[in-house]
Amino acid sequence: MAPFLIIGQSRFSPGTYGVFYTADAFIVAVRESSYHAARYLRAAGFADPIIVPRYELQLTLDDSDHLDIRSGGADTAQAFGARARASGRQGIWYDSVRSPGGTCYATFKPAAVRSVKGTARELELVWDGNAITEYRELKTHTL
Repeated sequence: MAPFLIIGQSRFSPGTYGVFYTADAFIVAVRESSYHAARYLRAAGFADPIIVPRYELQLTLDDSDHLDIRSGGADTAQAFGARARASGRQGIWYDSVRSPGGTCYATFKPAAVRSVKGTARELELVWDGNAITEYRELKTHTL
């Protein structure tokens, strides 16, 4: 529930509601998460190497009510997302910017998440003071 409750600006939110961002494949999620973590760390001035913890959850997403803007885009993503959410849509499908050929999902409503697999993969992103240089898979946890 946290992604739906944490209010802040993001690609498809002007900052008045939370959005749950997911991807269609593990590597797409790693690349997207690495980009956003690096952007945050640069903006916050982290110049020393650190490890950024992450967990991969596999879920079943009902994307039947998600608007498909793959290969099309939207004029202004935040305004487009706000209109899609206000119209009652559960989310948006869009092309991954960081992983060509990958698909990402911006989900507005928890009801779109049908189930979550009973395991979580623990990862760490390696920040060298300037960029995320790699990711490491640590272990799998039973939920």
